[in-house]
This record gives sequence, C-alpha cells and structure tokens, in this order.
Amino acid sequence: MNQKLLMAIYFYPRGGSSQVVRYLYQRLEKKWSSALYSGSLGNKGLLTNAETFYRPLNVKSLDYTTAHTAWQKGTNPFDTENPMQASLEDRINVPDTLMARLSPEQLAKQIQSWRHLFSKELLEPALAHLHHLTPMHNAVYELWKKTKIITHLHGTELKMIEYIRSNPKLPFGDWWIEKMIENANMSNLIITVSPHDRDLALELLSVPKHKVITIPNGVDIEIFKPTTLPDKVKMSYWKHWLVTDPQGWKPNHNPGTIRYTENDLKEFYNDDGSCAPILLFVGRFTTFKRINVLLDAYSIFKSHSKQNAPLIIWGGFPGEWEGEHPYEFARKRSIDGVFFSGWRGHDDLPLGLTSSNIFVAPSVREPFGQTYLEAMACALPVIATSTGGPASFINTEPGKKTGWLVNPDDPYSLANALQEAVEDQNLRETAGQNARDYIERMYSWDNIAEQFTSTYQYVLSHK
Repeated sequence: MNQKLLMAIYFYPRGGSSQVVRYLYQRLEKKWSSALYSGSLGNKGLLTNAETFYRPLNVKSLDYTTAHTAWQKGTNPFDTENPMQASLEDRINVPDTLMARLSPEQLAKQIQSWRHLFSKELLEPALAHLHHLTPMHNAVYELWKKTKIITHLHGTELKMIEYIRSNPKLPFGDWWIEKMIENANMSNLIITVSPHDRDLALELLSVPKHKVITIPNGVDIEIFKPTTLPDKVKMSYWKHWLVTDPQGWKPNHNPGTIRYTENDLKEFYNDDGSCAPILLFVGRFTTFKRINVLLDAYSIFKSHSKQNAPLIIWGGFPGEWEGEHPYEFARKRSIDGVFFSGWRGHDDLPLGLTSSNIFVAPSVREPFGQTYLEAMACALPVIATSTGGPASFINTEPGKKTGWLVNPDDPYSLANALQEAVEDQNLRETAGQNARDYIERMYSWDNIAEQFTSTYQYVLSHK
C-alpha cells in the first residue's frame, strides 16, 4: 500500500500553526514516507525562513521573499511569479492582504505556484495533510486524483468566514466562502483543534457531521517543563530580554524601539528584594486576543493591590497589529508596570514561561490556545476566558484547579482573578502543579501523534 504522506502549510513560519506542524511532523516522519512543504520568507537565519524554522527537518518551500520585496518597492506582491501569501486576517499596510480580497485571477495564480511546487513529487501521495483552508487545496485537487485530503483547521479560517459575513462589502467575500466550503467538502476528513471549532466548522462549512473530528494540539513535555530558577538567574533573563536585547516595537517602528533600563526593572522586586510574581501574556496583537482588556484589568488590579507584579507582553509580530497598538494603549492611560518584550523565537519561550509565575491571556473565542498548554506544562496556572478552546482544558477535573476562567470582555472579572493569583502563592503553585500533571496525562505530543496515525490509517482504509 502507498503510505506516502504529504504535509503542507501555506503560510511562512509566524503563528502557532507553524509550531504545530513542526512538532507533529517530527513524530510522524518516523512512521511514514513523508514530505513537508511550507511557505517561506527571508534569508536563512530568519525565523520566518522555512529552512531555519523547521531545522533539522527537510522542508520544501515556496519562497515569498521576491513578492515581499515587490511590495516594499510599491508594486503588487500578487503579480510576481510566486505571489505573496494572502492572510486570513484583514490588516492594513501589509503585503499579505486578506484572502477574501483576492480576485479569481489572483487565486488562479496562487494555485499555479503551489501546483508547480507540488508537481516535483515523484509519487502521488496517499495522503495530503493540509493545514488551514487555502489555495493549496485546489493545487492538490488538480494535480492528484487519488490522493486523500485531510484538512486541519486551526480556527483562523473560520474566523475569516465570520469576518466576511459581517463585512458584506468585501468585493469577493461571498465567492471566497463558496470556495472554502467547496474545498472543505472535497476533503476526506476535517480535523478541528477543539469542540468549539468542531461545532463552528459544522455551522460555517456545511459539511457532514461524520467528516469532522477533533484532535487537540499537543505539547513537547520534555521542552516545556517546570524548572525552578533562582531569582538572580530569572532576573538575568528578563534583563537580557528587556534591557540588553530589547525587541519590543512601537507602531511603525522596528524591533528594539521599546527599551528599558535596569532601574525600570524595580517593578520585578518585592520590598524584601525577592522577585515579585510575574504575569506573562504571549501572542500576536490581534483583536480577539483582547490585550487592551488585559491592560484595563491590570490597571484595575494595580489600583487595588499593594503587591508588585509586572505584566510582560511577549509577542506581537513586528509591524502587525489590529485596533489600537497595545503599547500606545498603555502609554496614553499611564498604565505602569507593563513591559513589551517583542517577538521572540519559540526556543526562548520555555525560558520565558519558567521565568514567570502566572500566564494570562483573555482571548475571546480562542480557536485552541497552544501557548496556554505550554504554560500549563511549565506548571504555570493560567487565566483565560470561558470561551473557545481554553474552556476545554482548564479546570476540567473536579477538585483539581489549574487556573481561572473569567467572563469575556470583563476587565473587573479579570482583575479579580489577577489579584487572587498574585496574592495567594499557595493557590497558584497548587494550580500550576495540577496543570502540569494534567498536560502530562492528556496532551503530550507523543500521545497526540498516535491519534493522527490512527486517523491516517482510518482515512486510507475507507473509500
């Protein structure tokens, strides 16, 4: 039997789905004859470069660098030989415009570029595991007639359909929804990352119920694990990330334009000189992440608590933000104690988590929540809202608290959770240990990869 597996992601490495591809493929390539494909941007050494990001995995990439350079020079990045990737999010002043703004002619060019790349495969794959719903689907459908398609939804494609429906003036919006529904229904199986997204996929994509299953993302529990750091070591990391090598960025400025001094780090200490509890947010500056709600809640918390507890905003891909930039939001409201560490490589994240005490991310309808799981694996209690993916894995076992679920878009509810987590050390440490125990049992990548192997075998055995 042909057991060739093709796994592909349309986007250059940037978001959580790229991390999922990397961790999952590492485990599956040991059991399958496989090929990995990805979009790529920039030269080797940059984290957006596919070869660099996926190293040591062998990856074949569609290079968007020429298209990106065309955009920088003021020409259309979708007219190049390898056109720029489109986005599932609608942002301004970026080269990767919203996918639903592409015309049928521009979509055809996208399909052709991926078809050309895939055509270099010597054998038709038995399975194509395609992440998101993108022009790659059309390329596979056109190129191979016997290949079975598994579509892996990460949630952002569903959010784009909702966005299109709420913005009827998008010139190609309805047409794009039709295309996405067609691609979903031509798939042999659709994988969602949470029960919330499973229900949403059934509603938005008009697919039969038996074709949609849920397999959550996993965590590498050998990389993300509890580590007790002495205060001096912990602060040496924060000094590096905030003072020595700052990567925070102001709107329309380069990384490193938000800088701190050692004196600014006094917020990290209690009166006795020990380290204060550290709050950590990790993510992109997108609307549904609700960073401004977090900043409002933090301001309320600061007005009610005498306990120092710096808030680190870790992330924000350079040049990308929706709504008011969080740095400007905090600056205009004089919210002290907030630190912007900028976008950092995923290899730094385990250290960032173990150098913190509480993970907080008040996203509304978060599709899954990979970084929540990684924080829990590091024995951090998590604060989230009672919506989306996190509600499926936080506080799910009676008597074993792993964090706090607060009302969405409610800064006062969030501020109360912040205060309880910061001021009750025993409670947060117990919740953190419960979180680690839960992740070890339920979400290790080795266990999750076995679910994918079983799924592949099921799809191959059914006509």
